[in-house]
Amino acid sequence: MLTINQENFELSENQIAEILSEAQISKLKGELPAKTGAWDSEITRFSKRFLQKAKIVRKQVEKDKVVDPVPILSELFYVVKNELVEGLYEYVVCTRLEGDDLKAHSTRVTFTTLVIGRGLGL
Repeated sequence: MLTINQENFELSENQIAEILSEAQISKLKGELPAKTGAWDSEITRFSKRFLQKAKIVRKQVEKDKVVDPVPILSELFYVVKNELVEGLYEYVVCTRLEGDDLKAHSTRVTFTTLVIGRGLGL
């Protein structure tokens, strides 16, 4: 785990790469489900749910409506509590996600950020 200076908090690209590498090291020793297509059903279900939520949020923003963060935060809490972060990270990075690039990108950023946070012990 990295040590960080809270006063001047900034990560270098090498530190981020180290965190992401540590998160995946055990998986990379074996075969990733991307090669075999054997993703856990809970991982694929949550990936689809987050893509759907990204679609809903986008429509709300386009219509200038208020976005209620509670449903999304509730789902993220479940994912973190049930240790699905790394599996979802691997899934969204290793597979082609349905939908437009913005929704897919937002989903990838979300889970990459969660992996970095876990790597920092947050």
